[in-house]
Amino acid sequence: MDALLINLAIARDLAAGKPLTYRMVDEGRIKNMTYRVIGKESITVGGKSYEATKVSRADGNKELIAWIVPEFPVPARMLQRENDRDALDLTIKAMN
Repeated sequence: MDALLINLAIARDLAAGKPLTYRMVDEGRIKNMTYRVIGKESITVGGKSYEATKVSRADGNKELIAWIVPEFPVPARMLQRENDRDALDLTIKAMN
């Protein structure tokens, strides 16, 4: 599975109550990636508030946090942190 498909799989599997464990090829090697639910949080998209489930995965000095909203096919927000600093923060601005 590649990184983009994992984002879709997380949303699908969280809704189905399945484990959030995936295998991904990274730099020619297979890596097991396990996400864990770390809580619920309100997130605003397009001026509307949604309840999101927050999931996280840590890998050494990197952490990825995703906010999953059941109504959305992809994470509403993704935050990548490296060395305890925000490196990338992607947020959906609107859903039509």
